[in-house]
Amino acid sequence: MSVFTVVGDGKAVEQTLFRALGQKLPALTLQNPSGAAFTPIGTGLPLTVEMAHVYTGKYPSTIFGSSPMLITSAIKNLSDVGAGAEAVNFLVNKVSKESNFPAPPADTEGTRLICYVPAVTASSTTVTLNLVFEVFPDAAFEEIGAIFSGVGQLPIFLTQSPYLLGASNILKVVQDVGDAIFNGKPNYSPTFTINFGDIGPATQAGYQYFFNSKDDTTADPSTFTFVPNQGLIDPATTKPYAGAAPYFVVAIDGTERDDLKGFAPLAATAGVLSTFFNIKDGGVIPVSDIVGVFSAANDVSYGEKALAIKAKIEAAPAGTDTTALQAQLKAYLANIQSDDLAKLFSNG
Repeated sequence: MSVFTVVGDGKAVEQTLFRALGQKLPALTLQNPSGAAFTPIGTGLPLTVEMAHVYTGKYPSTIFGSSPMLITSAIKNLSDVGAGAEAVNFLVNKVSKESNFPAPPADTEGTRLICYVPAVTASSTTVTLNLVFEVFPDAAFEEIGAIFSGVGQLPIFLTQSPYLLGASNILKVVQDVGDAIFNGKPNYSPTFTINFGDIGPATQAGYQYFFNSKDDTTADPSTFTFVPNQGLIDPATTKPYAGAAPYFVVAIDGTERDDLKGFAPLAATAGVLSTFFNIKDGGVIPVSDIVGVFSAANDVSYGEKALAIKAKIEAAPAGTDTTALQAQLKAYLANIQSDDLAKLFSNG
C-alpha cells in the first residue's frame, strides 16, 4: 500500500520518504470538502476524519458485473479513556468495478464520517478502512437503512456481537445478515496512524490517500493530484485515474463540529454494548438511555484525568512551565459532554 499526503500544489508526497529522512510532512493549504481552509490538528484540538473519495478499481471481481459494496472504518486509541470502535459507513447495492464515490449515493443511507473528537488527548490514533464486496442478503439493506435513519452524519457502530448501534436504536441482526456484515473479507484494507505526539513526524491537517499499488504496478501515484468530487487525476491523461488499483482519500481537519459531538459517546457505547444485552434477532430497542449511561461514564473518566492534571499543575514548583499540562487539562475538559459535569470538574 502506498500512503500519500497532498501538498499545497495538489501534488502527492509519499509519507515513507519523509519519515526515512526524518522530516516533517509539508504543510497543507488545500481546502477541505466544505470549501474552507483546513484547520490544524494537534493535542487539545478537535479532530475530524472523513472519507473524501473512494474508488473501487478492479473490484468487484465477479462474472455478474456488479456486487453489493460495504465500507467500514475501525478506530483504535481515539481517546486514552475508551475502547476502539468499528463502524459501517455505507452499504451500496449493485456496484461495478472502476466506480467512484465522493460520498454515499443520494439514494443510499450512509456517512463519510470516520471519527470526531472535540479535543485530542491520545498521542496517536490508528484507523483501518475496509472495502468489502460481498453477497449481502436483502434484509441487510433493509436493516442498515432502518438504523441509519435519523443518525444524521454519524455512522452505525458494530459491536463484538451481532449488534448495530445507531444514534436512535440498537439492532440485533439476524445470523445471515450478521455473518455478511461482520465476517466479510475486505478486498482492500489500508491502515494508517494519525500522529499527535508519538515518535516521528506529526500528522498534518489535509488530504491523505491510500493507493493499492499491488493491483496496479504500472501507475505512479506520486504524480497524481486530488480534485474533490473527481478523485485522483492522472497527469498522463489529465483525467481521473481509472486503473485497477482501488484507493481511499481521507480529509483530516481540526475544525470544531458541534453537530458531531454525539460520535464519542456512541463509539464508547459500542465497545462494551454486547456485555449488557440479550436482544432477539431482528429486535430493536431505544438507545438514548444506554448511550447516556456510557456518556456519563466517559465524562467521569475524562474528569478524573482532568483532576489528576490539575493536581500536577498545583503541585508544580513556582516558575515551572505548565503550558503543556494546561493544554492537556483543557483537552480533557473539552471532551466532557455534560455541561454540569464539565463545570464540576473545572471547579474541582
